[in-house]
Amino acid sequence: DKRVIFHSSVSIPFHPLVLYENDPALIPTLRNTQPGGKYVGTIRLEFRIDFNSEAAITQDTYTGHVSTSSAGIQTPMFGKLEGYIDIEAFLNAPEKGGSKDAPIHCPVYDTKTGTQIGSVAMMMHARTLDGLTPTLKSQRITSASNGLVSLVGMDTYGEQSGASPPLDYDLSHPKPPLLENEAPKDEVTEQRRKVQLETMDHFIKPSYLAAHLPSVQKADVFELDHRYSSYLRVIQGQVAQDKNDEGVLLSELPVYKRMAPRPFRPSSSRSEVLLRGIPFNVHVQTLTVHSLDEEGSGSVMTPMALFHSVTHGAPSDHARGFSGPNMPLLSHNANPNAALVASEPGSGNSANTTVPAPTGPSIKGASGGLRRLEMGRKTAVKSVRDAQDALIAAVTNHFIAKNKAVTSLTPEAQACAMKTRRHVPPNDINIACLRQNVTSATGRLHALTWDIAMRRSSCFSQALGIAITSYLTSLSDASRVQAGWADLWVRHGYLITFEGLLSAAGKELGMIEDASGGIGMLKMVSVVLISDDGSTTAAVDRVPVPHSPYVRWIQVSTSGVGSRTQYRFEVGLDPGYYNQRVPAPLLNQTPVRFYPLLYQVGVDIRQWGANQGRKISSSGGTSSAGGKSPPRSSSPELGVSSSKDVDEENMLEADDADEDGIPDNDVLIALNIEAYRGMNAYAHAISPTGNSNVEQLPVHPLLTKLYEAIRASAGKMEHSVLDHAATACARLGGGSTIFCKSGKDRTAMQVTFKAAQYINRYMEGGLTQSNDTTSSPIMTSKIYADAALMRIHGTRLPICDKNVGQSKYAFNSLQSKFMPDALKPPPSTLAGFLKGGRVFSREGGIES
Repeated sequence: DKRVIFHSSVSIPFHPLVLYENDPALIPTLRNTQPGGKYVGTIRLEFRIDFNSEAAITQDTYTGHVSTSSAGIQTPMFGKLEGYIDIEAFLNAPEKGGSKDAPIHCPVYDTKTGTQIGSVAMMMHARTLDGLTPTLKSQRITSASNGLVSLVGMDTYGEQSGASPPLDYDLSHPKPPLLENEAPKDEVTEQRRKVQLETMDHFIKPSYLAAHLPSVQKADVFELDHRYSSYLRVIQGQVAQDKNDEGVLLSELPVYKRMAPRPFRPSSSRSEVLLRGIPFNVHVQTLTVHSLDEEGSGSVMTPMALFHSVTHGAPSDHARGFSGPNMPLLSHNANPNAALVASEPGSGNSANTTVPAPTGPSIKGASGGLRRLEMGRKTAVKSVRDAQDALIAAVTNHFIAKNKAVTSLTPEAQACAMKTRRHVPPNDINIACLRQNVTSATGRLHALTWDIAMRRSSCFSQALGIAITSYLTSLSDASRVQAGWADLWVRHGYLITFEGLLSAAGKELGMIEDASGGIGMLKMVSVVLISDDGSTTAAVDRVPVPHSPYVRWIQVSTSGVGSRTQYRFEVGLDPGYYNQRVPAPLLNQTPVRFYPLLYQVGVDIRQWGANQGRKISSSGGTSSAGGKSPPRSSSPELGVSSSKDVDEENMLEADDADEDGIPDNDVLIALNIEAYRGMNAYAHAISPTGNSNVEQLPVHPLLTKLYEAIRASAGKMEHSVLDHAATACARLGGGSTIFCKSGKDRTAMQVTFKAAQYINRYMEGGLTQSNDTTSSPIMTSKIYADAALMRIHGTRLPICDKNVGQSKYAFNSLQSKFMPDALKPPPSTLAGFLKGGRVFSREGGIES
């Protein structure tokens, strides 16, 4: 009747993952093997005999199990000592007779010989939490389909390949399209690979989530929420008493100092975090040709022709910068709220709502704007897959070797090995390192994906506002509607050409890349016009447009997930305008999708430096691509006698002081070729030629000059690319927009040139109110003279004042020399040189 009393020497509670039937993480061979449908797994015990221990038991106890070398060194003859206990048998087991359960005797084996060397007595209690309902490991609390990553049209790739946890992916998501240059994969092989990864547990570390979610994503979500509430207050007219940080009413400040959400966003607000979703400096530039009465009194004017173009700043996330995302510091002691600053929602104040979060090293190869970041993400996806393949191969080889070794063991050892064949020991250094590679690569991919998603949301929001402005402007052009273009818009999409004037160096390269990404997302948008007399109940998610006489409201809805996401943009119109001005093809809620194209040509001194293989410094000095300054000699191109003249007397704007960077001329060529191919396909679709059905489309007759200009543009400032692209777009019934960094200086030169070109073509009889493709040669000197008059006496100088408080173009005489003749500003309109951010002659800074 003697009872052995067990005293607990080690007590360890732990929380294993409970899997259920049909969970992707469950090994297929284990399915339907547990009557309760719950799978917990096996506890693996590993033992080590320490002969140097001062414990009471000495090595004499293990006589015969110790080998003594000639030097007297004693080592155990055992291999690894292991024991395994299946947990399922103890899950929610009832107590026996009201007393504590009997101890478990777990056999301990020498895995090298299969010999049982003893057993370990232990107690096992396992239970599920009361009221716990079965949930799949891959199930989510909230659908990822409504998350930011999917909403901005991104696929996850890494998570869809089986890597868990699925942070931005639902099991119901369709298979993403193949990446560029990715070969199609066998479905059976891919499914097996997915199952293999699902059974390897999580590849996102808790330490990464603990650092990234509070310090990065929480701060970004807070910013989005604050942005929404602030914008809504403006729409609802609750901003009359808003003040800035100094307590001055915003309504009393000049427009360029109002750093708060308003319908107009000045270019001086580029760095404002709160305003990053609003396109800045957006205007519709129009020129109307009227015919006067016979006496020329002007009392009766009949409109004859209309030129219009949208001008704006680059659709770019300036406030986020272009250095790329950082990996969060994996510190468990970090304050989860350290990235947030308390701010009253909707206060309208200009103060930033976030401060930099604690971050570690930047992600290698992930910097710049959207175009470059998304290319870096493709590289990151490949890195994850390569790391996964290496891990799968190592695990496969581990089990192959283990299975081969089983046949040489004793029956007793084989029974032990059968249990261990489903597991990889955690002390396998090679597999542990490979697994670490996967988790690191997956963390980098996740951080980069989130950063791109945030940047896409801002750039797309800006591009969408600009595109809608262009579409509604074209809709208001009676001559264009009467020409029958609306029917072609319905069938082939609304062609909208963005004409960029940024240089391919420094931050402006990042802006080009952002614009490329945001403009590309416009392909996901369809616009629907709806008549609204106000008699129906307004939908909750309709956004009113309070100050427009014609537009009542707008509403955006989405469908699809990932790269299959589509946006439906509804515009509620005044019934009178709708019935009189909306053409028949656009009635009955007929959708029109956008067909966006981006052409880009650098036209400033920085682009000249990039073309010459030099970097133009913030002080106006030059250096070669290798970083060395050119020799001090005269340069007819620079127009100065020595590099000293450039460095000290011809300074660039102070706003450009941080814009140095390695030029990338190839991106301009690549963008223009992409845009040409898209326009060529569009031209063949709406105006077929005899060769429009061949696989390789020939150059459409409308685009011959554009094609030749792009071919000749390598390594030089070929402004004619934009000229021919704009002309072709107009003849194809499309709309155009013009932008530079701020949308006020280089943009002003381009839009006035186009307006002067238009009026001279009209006066020479080269324009008709039909889809005519002919044009008369015009004296360039007459166009330049008319453009100069518009630059001096037109609307563009007041727009400069509206943005920065100065009625001057932010150029100096040196910069003017390097611009194309068509874009040279009149000398009387130049702001002159800057020193320390202020114009010499008067106070106030003008950013370039």
